[in-house]
Amino acid sequence: MNFKELEIPEMVIAEIFKTSLIQGVNPAAMALDNIQPSTLKAGNKSSSDVIIAVHSPGSDDIPVEQFSFLSIVLNACQLNINDAIIINTAKQSMRLPDVNSLKPKIMLLFNTTRSLHHLTPEPLPFAITIIDEYPVLSLPDLSKFILNNDESKQLKIKLWTALKQIFNV
Repeated sequence: MNFKELEIPEMVIAEIFKTSLIQGVNPAAMALDNIQPSTLKAGNKSSSDVIIAVHSPGSDDIPVEQFSFLSIVLNACQLNINDAIIINTAKQSMRLPDVNSLKPKIMLLFNTTRSLHHLTPEPLPFAITIIDEYPVLSLPDLSKFILNNDESKQLKIKLWTALKQIFNV
């Protein structure tokens, strides 16, 4: 492999450079795709394999620990963070027509079902629901997955069981 062809994941770069060279810029936040308010298009993306909706109030972006967990989950599904669009529903509302325009193969909803208007049927936790021809997985708050306790371990087992069904891994 040529050194020039080496691709370093954004998460790794953010971890290496924990402090920014540009004053007032959070490097971990720079690793997240920039979600445009009106269209839900992230950066140059007009579609995505996975849409991940996270409700993380109190900041513009999701915490680094949660972002790292999502990256690990995607890697386990043989995807990477570039295959996903992450939307913080505390910062930006989501409407089903906007989501559908991105043609997702799957949508993961971490404590966000109430933010999607007119979701019928209401997805049950850890149940795979088909909405507009793609699977939607409704999940508890993302912060519960990153704790180091028995409840978190049980949640991770349920998440992995559901993801294996969706991604055939």
